[in-house]
Amino acid sequence: MDPEKNLDRDWTLWTAVAITVWLVLSILVSLANPVFARSIWPVLFSVFVLAYGYLAVCHFIRKAKAWSEHYLDTLLAQRVRGKEREAEKIRAMTEQVGEMEKKVDRIEAMLVKVSG
Repeated sequence: MDPEKNLDRDWTLWTAVAITVWLVLSILVSLANPVFARSIWPVLFSVFVLAYGYLAVCHFIRKAKAWSEHYLDTLLAQRVRGKEREAEKIRAMTEQVGEMEKKVDRIEAMLVKVSG
């Protein structure tokens, strides 16, 4: 498991927990003081919507980033496999040329014996 991914999850988790705790405490305070609740709830509601919206956007961005990294890793792996195949073909051709050189050397040796 990658520790960077855990740290990435941790900050969003702790932020969500902090926002939720703040929401619960605000509800408790507003229940104790209804006058305070009437003045703070409109602002409090918009703050929570923005905070949870921000966390949702961060989550979707992280998912898109993970998908794009996976896609690019797949493309890179395909390119590496293609280069490995090309290297194997070059090795096979080199072996064939080496065998042909041996045959030409044998033929040359035979011609030298016949002519000499």
